[in-house]
Amino acid sequence: MSELRAIRSRVNALRRKMVLALAFVRVRRMADDYCHRWFVNTSNHELPPDPHPFLQRMGQAGLRLPSFAAARNFLDGCRRSNTDPEPQRLIRILLPWSRNYGAAF
Repeated sequence: MSELRAIRSRVNALRRKMVLALAFVRVRRMADDYCHRWFVNTSNHELPPDPHPFLQRMGQAGLRLPSFAAARNFLDGCRRSNTDPEPQRLIRILLPWSRNYGAAF
């Protein structure tokens, strides 16, 4: 039984150690998907997707980020100026520390 506890302890320690990298991977996938849908919609002369469900899905995925308002402002600005958002810029807005992971992923 003590071996099982030791393994569980190691797994939990790895989770704590990798929390930032895992958050980056999750946010990157979601941002890439959202920006792709934005591009498809605007290419088909439709309105870009609303940012609120995108940010809500991030919260439901367990990502509690203090930068949701900044991301909303960025996406609203892209809608006003009729430009496609860049996924990398959206990720940097959501995760300001993500510059450390940009080259690795």
